[in-house]
Amino acid sequence: MGVSGSGKTAVGERLAEILAVPFYDADNYHNDKSIRKMKENIPLNDMDRKPWLSVLSLKIKEWNLYGDVILACSALKKSYRHKLSSNSRVRSEERRVGKECRSRWS
Repeated sequence: MGVSGSGKTAVGERLAEILAVPFYDADNYHNDKSIRKMKENIPLNDMDRKPWLSVLSLKIKEWNLYGDVILACSALKKSYRHKLSSNSRVRSEERRVGKECRSRWS
């Protein structure tokens, strides 16, 4: 988990490669309305994120049927993480990664 540009995708992809598990980027599951807002540099609010979190929660439930996965996700609020785990078991990890560490992982 982390803010935009923090290296979630680069670190997640590399970790998934090392662990030989699938990698998913939560940004790929936003609806069209949210994508338009983000392209216009309009911040998403909790109502914008609600359907996104619901979809991700269901996807996590589906993915759990097949084993472990790595999901890069900017679910920074505790309520977001709670929603993600509402349908299944989720272990979330938050890592603070410096610039030099990110460059080694990408």
